[in-house]
Amino acid sequence: MATINGMSDTAREMGREAMEQGYDTVRDYAEKGADMLGDVSGNLREFVSREPWVALVAAFAVGYLVARALRRVPA
Repeated sequence: MATINGMSDTAREMGREAMEQGYDTVRDYAEKGADMLGDVSGNLREFVSREPWVALVAAFAVGYLVARALRRVPA
């Protein structure tokens, strides 16, 4: 009986450690993603301030293509 309790405790501890590692990994990826999003946002803002007409035409083109794609999707 003592062996079963020991194995149960070991399994529980391994599960906790795996959860903590998973949590840390997810938190690291989320932080990296937020940093990348901030960089992209800053670059996009800079581009739009430098080239407003190009950004406007690109936004129109993307919107047009998305609208055409959505029309083909059955409701």
